[in-house]
Amino acid sequence: MLIGIANENEFYAAYYLDAILTEDLKTIASEVGTNQEPPSQALGRLRGDYFRLKTRTQTINIDKTEILGQQRQFFRQVLEVLGYQWEPGLKWLDNDTLLPILAEVRQSSGMPNLWVLEGFNPTGEPLDILSLEFDPIQGQDFPEFRVDRSPENWLNSTLEDIVTDVVFGQNEPPRWVLLISVDQIALIDRYKWNASRLLRFDLEQILADRDRHSLFAIATLLHRDRICPAEGMALLDTLDENSHRHTYSVSEDLKFALREAIELLGNEFIYYRRTVGKKGVYSTQEQTQKGEQEIDPNLLKIQCLRWVYRLLFIFYIEARPELGYAPMGSDVYREGYSLETLRDLEQVELLSSEDSEGYYIDTSIRRLFKLLWFGYPEEDHKQAELLQKKTAIYNTFRLPALKSHLFDPEYTSMLNGVRFRNSVLQKVLELMSLSRSGQGRRGRISYAQLGVNQLGEVYEGLLSLSAFFAEENLYEVQPAAKKTSTKTDTEDDDEDQPTVKPKAAKGSQPRSELEVAYFVPADRLEELKTEELVTDPQTGKTPRKHEKGKFLFRLAGRDRPKSASYYTPQTLTKCLVKYALQELLADKTADDILKLTVCEPAMGSAAFLNEAITQLAEAYLQQKEKELNQRIPHENITLEKQKVKMLLADRNVFGIDKNPIAMELAEVSLWLNCIYGEKDSHQIFVPWLGLQLHCGNSLVGARRQIYPRQKVSQGKKKPLLVGNAAVTDTPGRNLPRRRYFSLFVRGPRYG
Repeated sequence: MLIGIANENEFYAAYYLDAILTEDLKTIASEVGTNQEPPSQALGRLRGDYFRLKTRTQTINIDKTEILGQQRQFFRQVLEVLGYQWEPGLKWLDNDTLLPILAEVRQSSGMPNLWVLEGFNPTGEPLDILSLEFDPIQGQDFPEFRVDRSPENWLNSTLEDIVTDVVFGQNEPPRWVLLISVDQIALIDRYKWNASRLLRFDLEQILADRDRHSLFAIATLLHRDRICPAEGMALLDTLDENSHRHTYSVSEDLKFALREAIELLGNEFIYYRRTVGKKGVYSTQEQTQKGEQEIDPNLLKIQCLRWVYRLLFIFYIEARPELGYAPMGSDVYREGYSLETLRDLEQVELLSSEDSEGYYIDTSIRRLFKLLWFGYPEEDHKQAELLQKKTAIYNTFRLPALKSHLFDPEYTSMLNGVRFRNSVLQKVLELMSLSRSGQGRRGRISYAQLGVNQLGEVYEGLLSLSAFFAEENLYEVQPAAKKTSTKTDTEDDDEDQPTVKPKAAKGSQPRSELEVAYFVPADRLEELKTEELVTDPQTGKTPRKHEKGKFLFRLAGRDRPKSASYYTPQTLTKCLVKYALQELLADKTADDILKLTVCEPAMGSAAFLNEAITQLAEAYLQQKEKELNQRIPHENITLEKQKVKMLLADRNVFGIDKNPIAMELAEVSLWLNCIYGEKDSHQIFVPWLGLQLHCGNSLVGARRQIYPRQKVSQGKKKPLLVGNAAVTDTPGRNLPRRRYFSLFVRGPRYG
């Protein structure tokens, strides 16, 4: 983790900064300069100068002019290390006013590319650089500077206001702004500033720790040659592309983890049933002879999927305390109930059979599930009332009930009657906590940096997998490598044997368990070549055997086309929603935006709904700021955005999907995207989607109704049959018309 660097409001894609950026910087960018001291080392050497400056600033009765002079000496050292030419001066603005800057980088066309602005903090106490106000003494070194030549109301404006209204309000503004004060450096990209996204560097923390990774990061990310290269793409834009690509790789890791976790839970269900319940997959000899299974593998798959998605939900909500739901600030909850505490057991060695065969983790997780479903305090109105009034209650916490399908105990009825051993759940927690092994060391997945869209992508990637029990001992096989393929892209493949792409040469990555799986019984092994046998990952030898009765969760030949489960990447959802809303919002007031209704007739995990909510909320806030001529403080922008998103999700959003599990998880993803809490009132706000998300086929209709012949044959004219309903053009006849859920449907509550 990089020390002293804040990725505010996701300047880079979620999870990227903490987990991957350092490695990307090493591979993409070498230190600037060949015959001189590397910038990271030069920055580290400024530690002594910096803390002498901080000490001097805190001296009583020191003159502000002297403080400004000493700060500028330090700023010059920093900027020169980062490759900028120290050129304090004044910039004429479009409104014929003057703006002091410390340095400038221009494009080859002469247009401004980057401005460096100074933040003056004479107090000696650490202050947010965006909140610093301009002081008239900052212009005293410029003979042509006069207060009446400064922008209107500028003397009472913060740097945040100046960047927004003055700098980016120009007809030809710079793309980048670098703010520097004695406490912080902030890097602002004009294309991301409307969402209050920036990179913030805490100088005191970085120079105090002198962490080499953080020094290398700041020296690389802020260097002139990396932000404004003479030619080619800027490094920061390259990193932006990498961050989006990494979003996909994290999702892939979680897909592998959840697939294996579901298979582990399914087999543990079978183990408990056999050893404790004394029942098998086939209960009676007669059922065995008929091939009838007492357990429905698809139902087991669905309930295991719900179980692991409960864990995923809790991981996410506990890692985001700013959303206000999980009481991670309470020692009682964090140490006694939280999933984060159990996560610390992922690498603990289970030394005895009591450790591995016990049920401590199972009991703890089920207790947490119950807390989320019933809430806490449960049915204790007096205690809840005291909490509401902010009366001190010690050694407790408040957890509002989540009445979601996902946490409803009835939706995991099969799993409620079994218990999972510590050894199995420890493996599940490990899978969901650490990235996959293989290339480099395993890293801990930061759920605080994951986005809602990534969680949806993980789920939709699992929809096309099938669940079944091995009816006999099976061996896993794979198609042998082919030199050429005689089939054309337009040829249809056999139902059970889809086209197999040529395998890579020996030494490539092993076959993915998310690919199509093939199995054969033992009596067919002699027909296969060695390279067609899948290696057992536990023993390292072929073939990989699956015992009779084992629960398998894999992709079968035509499952993906049949399920129609394809996830739309976030980059595409952003683009489609942006241009779909662009014309619609052109003449809308802020209040008009709150009246718009959004419906997704095939919502899946609600990727488009979440993106529409996010963009509408941003559009509302921007328009409201213009109408009121007010600006939301930077520290409040996230909370205000969550409030608008919650309102939109609660009133204006509708969705339909054929898959009932999709509806459940769409509800969860909307919650995660829109939930927020107010610390002062101890209240949690989540959208209620009971009448807005429906399971059904939006292409067929919301209902089917059958009419007897005599009912549809009355009247002077023969009715027109549409599907299994009737629409008549006979005057005065009011036979029911088919109701279709479409983009024109409005909810019954909002008519």
